[in-house]
Amino acid sequence: MALVRERRQINLRLPELSDRRPRFPLPLPPAPTTTTTTTSTSAISCNDIEKIHVIGHGNGGTVYKVRHKRTSQIYALKVVHGDSDPLVRRQIYREIEILRRTDSPYIVQCHGSYEKPSGDIVIVMEYMELGTLDSLLQKYGTFDEPKLSHVARQVLSC
Repeated sequence: MALVRERRQINLRLPELSDRRPRFPLPLPPAPTTTTTTTSTSAISCNDIEKIHVIGHGNGGTVYKVRHKRTSQIYALKVVHGDSDPLVRRQIYREIEILRRTDSPYIVQCHGSYEKPSGDIVIVMEYMELGTLDSLLQKYGTFDEPKLSHVARQVLSC
């Protein structure tokens, strides 16, 4: 004789993720002791860049495809809006610091950054013409096992 019992209904609430908060914690750099309105970490300035078109929009900013006027080199320009809270701004500067120190063929290079007088943070990065993993997934659908193993090998080698 089989015993059948009623299944309990368990309703677990997932925490709501704010659009303004990062999805994962990053170690934060120490808070600056002095405030500056303009920061430059590269020889590339906003006057050297010509916007070609918008690549995409994110939680706090916009990414543009741009051309360096003197060299005709193509870059991705990430502009993060200055109205974000101080915690988000510190995490953006941490991301810049990590990208500047990372030397891997599998991670985009950061060629420089600066802060506009409006407070917007601008990051000049290597342009990847094939796009992001997300755009490749949208274009081609799911990845087969050999493609997944190739991506996993690249991630694990960093």
